[in-house]
Amino acid sequence: MGRSEPLSRTSEARSRLLATATRIFYTEGIHSVGIDRIVTEAQVTRATLYRHFPGKEELVLSYLDGVDQAIRGQVNGALAEGRPAGESLLAIGRSIAGDIRSPGFRGCAFLNAAAEYPDPAHPAHQAVLAHRQWFLETVTGLLEQAGHTPPEPAGRHFVMLRDGAMAAGCLFDPELIGETFLHGVDGLLRNPAGVRGERGPVADHPLGQGLLHRAERDGGGLDVEEQGQLRAVIGAAGTTLGELGGRRSRRRRAGS
Repeated sequence: MGRSEPLSRTSEARSRLLATATRIFYTEGIHSVGIDRIVTEAQVTRATLYRHFPGKEELVLSYLDGVDQAIRGQVNGALAEGRPAGESLLAIGRSIAGDIRSPGFRGCAFLNAAAEYPDPAHPAHQAVLAHRQWFLETVTGLLEQAGHTPPEPAGRHFVMLRDGAMAAGCLFDPELIGETFLHGVDGLLRNPAGVRGERGPVADHPLGQGLLHRAERDGGGLDVEEQGQLRAVIGAAGTTLGELGGRRSRRRRAGS
């Protein structure tokens, strides 16, 4: 007992430091937060921090590892229930949409970290790449089980849908973005090519329909806010402005 109490206090201090850093890094960014802020809010001394983390970089890597483990836990939870592969992918999609709709959502922690650590050789950037490779391989394997041949393009498509939704979810209506993301995932699973007809998932969504109608009626004129909304829907649906423009041109030619 005499030795377990100090160990318990040590473990508690480390957990408090990591929990504090995780909260602040995610909500405010990594580079904008200094060590003094973390030790103050965690109510520990700098000496205590350096006993557990040699420097800020190690704290950042522990933060990213914690986020990685949390996401792996969500995915493994979806897989553990023994669903068919397609239903597992939908369950993963619902988990992502739930994150987007949750209070305090600030986008993807890994995409945010990649923006702050653009050097591919930096350990934080390497942690981002490792997480993304695991996620890509996981969804690609499930898509292969669900009958997508080859599964690699569909896997990249799923990841692109997720990236677009995560980026847009903290900028626009999270309910709308979550719904649009799930709409895109459903469309991908229904068609091995990931295509849902000429108009596709952007035009299938109510907001997408309204913006496309407005753009076509006014000859492409959308204000800045509407352009941002359309880009959000497009990103979550897994297409691009260029692809969308090509579809509109083909429809106009077909109607002339």
